[in-house]
Amino acid sequence: MYNTNLCSTIDSEGRADLNLELSVRRSDYIKTLLVNQGVASERIISEGQGQKFLIVPFSKILLFK
Repeated sequence: MYNTNLCSTIDSEGRADLNLELSVRRSDYIKTLLVNQGVASERIISEGQGQKFLIVPFSKILLFK
């Protein structure tokens, strides 16, 4: 049986504490969706990481729009 880690990140725009809260809520929401589809809750680790692991700075994201 496999376990799943859900990690949610967010951009660097805005306050770090609010971004962390948002990423936690996003990850928890996806966990809820999976549980509602029949995945056992104990098999899912949900973690919000806020701005901790930014892949692309927000200023560079704007270039792609």
